[in-house]
Amino acid sequence: ERIDKILNINEYTSWFDFENDSIVVVSLKFRENIKKIIEKLTLHNKVIFMSGTLAVNGSFDSVYYSFGGHPPKHCEKIYDTVFDLRKQAIVYVPKKIPKPISTLDPKFENYCRDLSKEITKLINITGGRTLILCTSHKQLNILYNYIKPDLEKSGITFLKQGEKSIELLTEDFKKDEASVLIGTGSFFAGLSVKKKALISVILCRLPFLPPDDPFVDLIANGLSSKEKMEIINFPRMLIRLMQAGGRLIRTIEDFGCFTILD
Repeated sequence: ERIDKILNINEYTSWFDFENDSIVVVSLKFRENIKKIIEKLTLHNKVIFMSGTLAVNGSFDSVYYSFGGHPPKHCEKIYDTVFDLRKQAIVYVPKKIPKPISTLDPKFENYCRDLSKEITKLINITGGRTLILCTSHKQLNILYNYIKPDLEKSGITFLKQGEKSIELLTEDFKKDEASVLIGTGSFFAGLSVKKKALISVILCRLPFLPPDDPFVDLIANGLSSKEKMEIINFPRMLIRLMQAGGRLIRTIEDFGCFTILD
């Protein structure tokens, strides 16, 4: 049945998810189906959607679009953060940083080498205690190979996504206060490290989804390229950006620097 759906390109779209080692098969009527599910759930129940990062510039329109439009009856509430971010954190964007290029570009490795020099400087300032967030596994592996020799000389433990499960890597990162962790994907939202074990989060580039991302193509079906950017791509990038920055401040006692190398 699943293979039949994969081959049925008129009704379904499918792709391989490297992050979770699985094949995803979704109906092309995804938005219509979600809308029907919500309508059925709300016939006799209240339904609550909540997250630390759902609204973009005070609006839930991007989420509603993914749901097939605004439900007939709905109310919204945005709660202010309990953190004093102006006092607890700074955002650093280097003035001289190379413009991001595609992972398929022949110069991509040189681009990563330039980023690695800036990252190494920042790690030396904080004495480790750093989370490096990449937007692709290729970038992760290249940066790891460039940065590792310098950290070995400094005696700083360098942890890499894929060496162990996410849970075990997180535990190692918490135990060794001066360690550095490099990751992508789930580390944008699933990591919570308090106090001085994490005082620097480095985002290697703005987390736009790839232009050929099948999930975006699915949701944006029928939109113009301008509408796709305004309704899907840009809001999702901002949510991902907020999630990345959210790894830094987990309690009212936390502090640190959020660096964006883009």
